[in-house]
Amino acid sequence: MRLAVRWLWVAVGFVLPVMAQSPVQWKATAAPAVARPGEVVLLELTATIAPPYHIYAAARTQGDMIATSFSPAEGLEAMGGLREPQPSRHFDEGFQVEVLTHSGAVTFRQPIRIAAGTAAGKLSLAGVVAYQACTDTSCLRPAKEPVSASIEVVAGPIRAEYRVAPPETHYPVGSPGPEPGADGEASSAADRARAQGLGAFLLVAFLAGFAALLTPCVFPMVPITVSFFTKQAGHNARRRVGLAGA
Repeated sequence: MRLAVRWLWVAVGFVLPVMAQSPVQWKATAAPAVARPGEVVLLELTATIAPPYHIYAAARTQGDMIATSFSPAEGLEAMGGLREPQPSRHFDEGFQVEVLTHSGAVTFRQPIRIAAGTAAGKLSLAGVVAYQACTDTSCLRPAKEPVSASIEVVAGPIRAEYRVAPPETHYPVGSPGPEPGADGEASSAADRARAQGLGAFLLVAFLAGFAALLTPCVFPMVPITVSFFTKQAGHNARRRVGLAGA
């Protein structure tokens, strides 16, 4: 048993660094790179999303999903909401609602006005992106990622092309989700398994429970729990079995 616990700790050492790395990486750039006080620049926020994860669109969606949003640092004036390319639309069986998502690589754009009276020199356009990464079956905790990009501020009158934010492109939403069933709702995986019999339902329940053990909140507790019960049971095999059953 001690050898098994030792190998479990070794496995944790390999798995935790991978789990600690976010599946979404953010990069910020700004255009134009040189601006004048009073002008509007575009802060571009590019998310690289590792499969099989996706993030939710900035557009308002149904349910409790965390829409992607941006909060500028104090002293910066955001002009309007976060702009985004065309999201994908699909029906989320877990939440039983239609959702808008982005996967792969996506660039959001936030117009920001340079405050009048800003001194010449480098200026950091900073803020925080709030988002949530999910797969088709589970979600990570909502996250907040600090981002920033630098521009050069120079003196001079406001240029006409940067006096206001460029026109926003209105993208059509992607293809609609699946049609609901005869009862007006799409069937979930559990419902389909239940209809196929008790064995299929128990298999789905077992796989869902096993997947829960691999989540960042639960997995780190597994070796701690095993170590605790091992110490409590000592060398008594019958006592170990009893504690495992509890």
